[in-house]
Amino acid sequence: MQRKLIPALVASIFTMGASATALAHVAAEYNPANDTDVFISGATAPELALLEYMADEFCTPGTLDIYIATNQFVYYCTPNASLGLGSTRVALRKSSVGGSGNGTGPACARATTIPFINFSALGSATFPTATVTGSTRTAFSVPASFTTTGASVQVDAGVSDLEPSLFPDLTGVASCFTPPAGTTIVSNPLFAIIFGVPVTTTLRNELQAAQGLTVGSETAENMPSLTMQQLRSIYFGTITNTSSLGLPTANPLRVVRRVGTSGTQRSFAAFFGGQRCIPGVRPFVGSDAAPAGNDGLCSNTNAPVVFAGSGSQNVVNCMNRLNANSNAAARYAVGVLSTEFVPNTSTGTDGSGFRFIKISGAVPNLLHTLESRHEFYYEATCQYRSDARAEAIPVLQKICGGTNGSPAAGIGGVNVIKKLLVEQTFGPAGVMGLYAPPGSVPPTTLPMTTASVRDFPVQSSI
Repeated sequence: MQRKLIPALVASIFTMGASATALAHVAAEYNPANDTDVFISGATAPELALLEYMADEFCTPGTLDIYIATNQFVYYCTPNASLGLGSTRVALRKSSVGGSGNGTGPACARATTIPFINFSALGSATFPTATVTGSTRTAFSVPASFTTTGASVQVDAGVSDLEPSLFPDLTGVASCFTPPAGTTIVSNPLFAIIFGVPVTTTLRNELQAAQGLTVGSETAENMPSLTMQQLRSIYFGTITNTSSLGLPTANPLRVVRRVGTSGTQRSFAAFFGGQRCIPGVRPFVGSDAAPAGNDGLCSNTNAPVVFAGSGSQNVVNCMNRLNANSNAAARYAVGVLSTEFVPNTSTGTDGSGFRFIKISGAVPNLLHTLESRHEFYYEATCQYRSDARAEAIPVLQKICGGTNGSPAAGIGGVNVIKKLLVEQTFGPAGVMGLYAPPGSVPPTTLPMTTASVRDFPVQSSI
């Protein structure tokens, strides 16, 4: 299985060919009067799921062309006949600008301020080919200048790392709960994102030593553990040094978090502290309103105790920098990440500065999640209004599910989920399916094993 860095996807999902170019013939055939346009905004986590679904299930083989600009995607093809959508070509545009925050409010309010690739402008221009990271898919890489910048189109649907209820402070989200008369909001789970607690490698090693484990070992058996209460106290600012974790020294603990609108950040705040679920709880350490810090600030010897990164890759960068800090006392940090991120245990430097740890003895992998031992996961959702454009709704029903509250058979299907699993040293992780196709049979042999859950990565007990 491939190493997948989902949030980094937006910035560098494609690796450019040395000098290869190709004529984008299909874009030249685009006709807005005849083709079906669909506009989806929001989270980056479903990007690879959407790619795999469009390539292997939604589109007739041989008809898909993919286009990308910064934070922008277009999937253009003829739908597979088995979907019953007819032969009209579909131009599905996905904007990842703003992440999960733009996958909730704008979709509920049918906003017109989200930028998308101006597909009409591509014409017969020549664009370099590119290869999708972690896949053999190829695409056309178009300049960012082809992205619209104003109020150009209306959002049909949005995707989010979390359900809209955890974004109550964002403009437009209120309409998800009090939609206009005669309108319903369809909000369906897609799949579950499995989160884990990353710590700097230095801290992991010292926790291993303190807990009688083999220092430097990458196995699940030697993965150190912190309790829910210890982690809650770190993330909410009442544990601030390593002596409170049973280590012999009292080095300061840094928290490497995300900005306040991040789905990952809100997942950690909700899971460990009940934020936006329980009124009046203690706030997560650091300010949700503070602007993101740059990676250079994190590497400083006098780096702040709390660092807020714009994206999850900034969290990885910061953990790397802290772990390599010349000041030994600055190498102790706890971060926030989903398990699509794979620590680098072999060569290179990216990802070498952090490791995941257990939460109250549970490994953040697919097996422990399906066994209900690791409970830190949240449903990614897709939402759209029943009064969305009529031509878009049939496509959205295939991608996001047709019945309100029903998991999606599209990008949440088990065949797609299998392709998204990430192989960690402690077992497959990353995502978990929520949709079991009718007639499918989950593993019947107990106990479950790493091999059996890889074959059927679906939480059948919820």
